[in-house]
Amino acid sequence: MLISRFICLLIIFSIACASSFAQFPLKKSDPEKEKAALELEKNAVELLEQAISETAALKLPENRALIYTMAGDLLWSKDEKRARGLFRGAAGEIVQIINTKAENSNSRGWETENGVTQGFDRRQMEIFSLRQMVLRTLAERDAEMALEILQTTRPPEVAAEMQTYVMPPTSAPNSTQKQTSPTPPAAPRNLRVEQEIRLEQGLLAKAAEQDPSKAAQRIRDNLEKGFSMEIISALQKIYKKDAELATKLFDETIQKLLGTDLSKNQNLIFASALLRPYAFPPKENPNAKSEPRLALGEKSAKDIANKIADTFMKATNFREISFLNSMLPVLQKIVPERVAQLKQKEAALKKQMPQNTRTTQVPATLNDPNATPEKMIAEATRAQPQMRGALYRQAAFRAGSGGDAERIRALLQSQPESKERDDAIAFLDSNLVLSHLRAGKTDEARRLIDRLPFGAAKAELLVQLAVALYRLNTKESKESALRVMSEAREMVKDFPEDKDEMDNLAKVIAGFAVVDPERAFAMLSPIIEQVNEVVNAQAVLARFNRQTQSFRDGELVIANSFGALNAKVFRYGRELKMLAESDFTRTRGLIDQMRRDDVRVFVKLFIAQSILKERIGLTGAVSFGGD
Repeated sequence: MLISRFICLLIIFSIACASSFAQFPLKKSDPEKEKAALELEKNAVELLEQAISETAALKLPENRALIYTMAGDLLWSKDEKRARGLFRGAAGEIVQIINTKAENSNSRGWETENGVTQGFDRRQMEIFSLRQMVLRTLAERDAEMALEILQTTRPPEVAAEMQTYVMPPTSAPNSTQKQTSPTPPAAPRNLRVEQEIRLEQGLLAKAAEQDPSKAAQRIRDNLEKGFSMEIISALQKIYKKDAELATKLFDETIQKLLGTDLSKNQNLIFASALLRPYAFPPKENPNAKSEPRLALGEKSAKDIANKIADTFMKATNFREISFLNSMLPVLQKIVPERVAQLKQKEAALKKQMPQNTRTTQVPATLNDPNATPEKMIAEATRAQPQMRGALYRQAAFRAGSGGDAERIRALLQSQPESKERDDAIAFLDSNLVLSHLRAGKTDEARRLIDRLPFGAAKAELLVQLAVALYRLNTKESKESALRVMSEAREMVKDFPEDKDEMDNLAKVIAGFAVVDPERAFAMLSPIIEQVNEVVNAQAVLARFNRQTQSFRDGELVIANSFGALNAKVFRYGRELKMLAESDFTRTRGLIDQMRRDDVRVFVKLFIAQSILKERIGLTGAVSFGGD
């Protein structure tokens, strides 16, 4: 789609490749570099102030809310009073959106089936996603203020329904009442209220970190509404500051969980999240300082495991097999005496499954933390094609690096030729290359890259190699870096035609931002003209397409446009920062090439963030599109 191409064009300019090169840090700066960094910070703050002042001219309150939030986060450590004002401004914009939505809506916009709420309309999801982003960003700074704004921005109908809403039914832990199915007739669900509950619990988790005693009673009260993963996070944070209080709350949570109906999906997910770390404790990093953590005791773990096993034994629907399959390795560790019976139940339920569903079932090996790469590859030879690729890739992931990885690579190569096998080998080779680069073994990395096929994956690794060579900081290594970058450049198109090709070009530009900034500037300038053409064309087309999510009232909806690329949005920050360090005036000139106010404000904001997030300790990046 043309809009996807536009998004990638804009990403290339507005942000340039933090995650790709973060593992190769620069040497400590000397006084001259620190002086230059301070000057760059000053310029970035000026750019940020321009973005803030120009935001008032934007039409859409959702755009203003987004920019005020990001700016408030950036300015918090410099001018907390001003930052708080920006967050309150964002809250005011959200209230305006909610009020406008209510005035223009004849109904709540929920989709229902047999009186049970299944979901809510797209606009409602957009509003919730934006509000969630504002609140979670603020909570990193002041969770109490976020909880306050949560209340003031809560839609009135949601606030009213939360007074009486209870998560779907629970049963007593020792109930003797016969239950033929773990899926009784569903009570009406309100997904919008349940989302609100989870959002509030997430803010409580952050409040617990900042003020445990104040958050504890709120957590107790919130448990009456249901369980979410945020409760576990909140309890762990309280434990670090008040172990006795956290332990008491944890015990109360477990007892409440044991009294619920685990066939309700959220309850089952919560129970499994408690059990997995007990069954398969995470490996401790010997170089990291260990932190005290809440943990299940043996009795509680067995009680929860037996509760889960009882739930599955009552199952009558084959759709529950997938979750049972993923839980079997956990239950095997905690209540091994129940596993044979559960496997019989699984086999019985599988007989009910349509043939096409059976072929897509996830192999148990994928969910077994103790399964070896050899075992996964062996199972892949028997698995359906839909699952074979997942098994190969997981085997490559678990192979690690060094001699084991080479052995697993040889084993993969011995398998029948297929795209899934070749993709797994390429994935393994990429991990080996990165491992060698982190260790400074550029010659070994080069040898591995040379055996990869021509294409985008090889180009990306060549860029990584070029950056590593450049940072060795010798005349020979810098010359080698330029040669390697020239190889990578040959593997990407001059005029990309889709988002993947644009992303590949972005990675090469990011590499040149490190190795040869002049070349990066030269490559970016014509792309800005493409941005202008594409965004103006899309704005015109959007007037004739009511279904578009990217424009509203002729203005780019920033959060919607980048929601699908949430994982990539901050991928290109460090190298754009390097371009700005190289020539801030020229970087500003590229911004001025952008003709639309909405795009220009957005780009100024992200360039300022790419510079300031390291200088002023920005702990988390604002994200789009939900969790």
